[in-house]
This record gives sequence, structure tokens and C-alpha cells, in this order.
Amino acid sequence: MHLTHSGVFDERVADNLLHKNTKDNEWVDVRGDKRRYLITALDEIDDSDLLKNVARFVEKRYTLGYLSEGGEMTNDKALKGECAPLNRILCGPPGTSKTYDSIEMAVEVIEGRKERKRKDLTDRFKDLKKEGRVEFVTFHQNYAYEDFIEGIRPVLDKAERQLHYELRDGIFKQIAKRASDDDPDNRYVLIIDEINRGNIAKIFGELITLIEPSKREDAVEAAKVMLPYSQKPFSVPANLYLIGTMNTADRSIALLDVALRRRFDFVERMPNPDHEGIAEDIDGVNGRELLRAINRRIVEQRDRERQIGHTFLIGVQTLDELKRVFQNQIIPLLQEYFYDDYEKMRLVLNNNVFIEDKTREGADRSVFDVLPLDDGLWQNADKYREIYDGNSDSGTNEDE
Repeated sequence: MHLTHSGVFDERVADNLLHKNTKDNEWVDVRGDKRRYLITALDEIDDSDLLKNVARFVEKRYTLGYLSEGGEMTNDKALKGECAPLNRILCGPPGTSKTYDSIEMAVEVIEGRKERKRKDLTDRFKDLKKEGRVEFVTFHQNYAYEDFIEGIRPVLDKAERQLHYELRDGIFKQIAKRASDDDPDNRYVLIIDEINRGNIAKIFGELITLIEPSKREDAVEAAKVMLPYSQKPFSVPANLYLIGTMNTADRSIALLDVALRRRFDFVERMPNPDHEGIAEDIDGVNGRELLRAINRRIVEQRDRERQIGHTFLIGVQTLDELKRVFQNQIIPLLQEYFYDDYEKMRLVLNNNVFIEDKTREGADRSVFDVLPLDDGLWQNADKYREIYDGNSDSGTNEDE
């Protein structure tokens, strides 16, 4: 397992070794395998100059981020994973801070990790957008290749009162061109929010291959394609980072396009009931225990991909605020998760009164409904506490 040939560093030999080590891996941890392989391989190199050459090669090919600005080797923590992969997706249930985290990651990719207050971070993100270093786009069902890469768009000439058509670059091509024309040490970031809501094959087209680290500009296997509208060659620069977000309640990772899964690192964002922003005393209600109990039962009754995110309860300080969160966000989410199966929703809330049993005596089936929104029980702390410390816990069935 050597990255050198006859005592001399050979990029082609190194590339072949790394590809051979991971070529059969079609799941999301390809980059992790490369890191483990590199750690072992680099341990065998004693010559410091040779080690620097290998490090520059790895940085250029795989952007593992363990070189300092001066080209020196940094500590082992960077090589072992605390670095910035070129393509990654933050995935998790609704309300797990994925979009905000993507903004934080974008700033860190460009400027490194620093302690920043939330406002300072968002202000810096806005500045980087103005500078053209960061772009933000949201995928949806109607988003197309022509919006993302390039396409022909109608333009109204007001003076001539005529409609013309012109070729326009999409957001991906725009930022890719800026990154390619700039110093390769300057990093650029494209954030794709709700990446799983778009038709990946339709949006990326033939460019899905070009975003691979080994296919980027200046890589040994660098690739270019001829764009269909402009008929010009196009490649993806190595200093352009892609950060996506996806809601696992909409679609699980297993159902994602295989081509997308293979080219992105997936970073899971799950609910954190112990988040410092969740109050432990909301007029007598422990917000952390409340969220923990609800999610535990959702996992038991449905799955772990459709939990309630911690951001729904961040900043909630009063029963009136808690009532609004339940009525306007949590209850609608549960209705979506359980397809209006109110009996299961009631189990998730530990047979709480917020889901009323309206079954008539002698009826053939059970009937449930949401407690009227103007009912005073929505502001009764005891009813919320029953969800996490009531006498009846229906999240599990002990008879089974």
C-alpha cells in the first residue's frame, strides 16, 4: 500500500491506488474510506518533502483540507475527518437546523472555523453572497436544467415591444465560472436547499459526473462536457463546494437517486432535545422532556426519519407560545406523518386530551379529532406534562 513508485511520488500511481481502494463502494461513506486509507498510507512516508507533495496531491484531488495556508501539514484531526468535503448533504427531520447549519458551513469553508455569534455569522454570509463567493438556491419540482446550468429564456424588449430569446447561464454555471477564473486557493460555495425535492437527473443532466472530486478541473481524471445550448466545453473547478440540505420526512436517503448518493457525503442532523435553547421550565412544562417523549413514540409508531426537530421549541417561554407551536406546527406535522391516523397520533401524545376520542357507544369504529383550538386545555400545563410523565404511556405495547 504505497503512494510512491521507485521512491518517487507519482500522482497517477496514487490516484489508481485510491480509486482501487474505493471503486466498489456505492454508499455514502466513500470519502471516509479514502481518509482511512490515506492515514495508513501517509504513516509509511518518512521523507518530509515527499510527504508535502503527497499532501498537495490529496488536497487537490480530494479536498480533504489538512494543509495549512502555507502548505504545511496540519494536525491529524483534519485528516481524520474534521475537514470540508467537496460535496455534502445535511439530512434530517424537519426543524433540525439544516438550513442554518449549511450557512455556517459555507462561511467555514471559505474562512475557516471561528467562534461567531449568530448575527455575525449571518451578516458575514450576506457579505460573501454580495461578493459572489456564495450562492443559495432551493430545488423544487419545476426546477430544471435550464435554471441550474444554462438555457434559452424569453426577454421582452420594451422599446421595440418584441419578444426575443437569449442564452442565459444558470446559477451553477455562474458560480462555477467565477470559481474557475479566480485563484484556486479561494473557495466558493453553492448551497442547494431541499435538494431532494428536485429531479436530480433532470437538473444536473450530464454534469452529475463532473462534480466528483476526481473529475474536477486539474484532477488526473478531469473531465469536460459539451453543453447542449452554448456548445461550449464545461468543467467543474476544484474550489467549488456543494452543500445540500434534505428533509428526510419527505424522502429517505435510501430512495434518493443513486448517482447523487454516490457523489455526496451525508451529514445527519437529528433532533436534539437537550439543546440549550429549549427551556426546561415553560410555565411548569419541561420542554426537553416533552420533545424527548414525543420523538421516542414517533420512532416506535412510525420511524426515526419523521421526528419533531428541536427548533420548534427553541425560544418557547410561555404556555401561550407552546400552545401556538402545538396547534400550528407539531399537530399538523403529526397529521402528515401518520396520514391523519388520529389513533396513532393520540398514542404519540400518550393518550393526551389534545386528540379527543369521539367514538360513540356501540359504534363500529373509533373516531378521533383534534381538540378545538379555543379550548382552555391547550394552556393547561398538566396536559403537556402528561405527555412525558403521565401514568399511561402508550408508546409501547407490553402485551405484544
